[in-house]
Amino acid sequence: MTWTPITIEEINDMIISTEKELTGELLNFWELIRIYPEKWTKRLMEKRDGFWVVGLIGRRVIYF
Repeated sequence: MTWTPITIEEINDMIISTEKELTGELLNFWELIRIYPEKWTKRLMEKRDGFWVVGLIGRRVIYF
């Protein structure tokens, strides 16, 4: 079995599905930190495909 990176479409589907389950304070919090998914890489990850950033809290990153 070969590993393949998750696509932007798959990330968006997962986010939309999970957002339907959020309510109250958790939904409000998510709406404050979420961003449209962006592909980031880290210098030490040269041989990898990177990761999807889906939220930001100050200088902290929420990623998949």
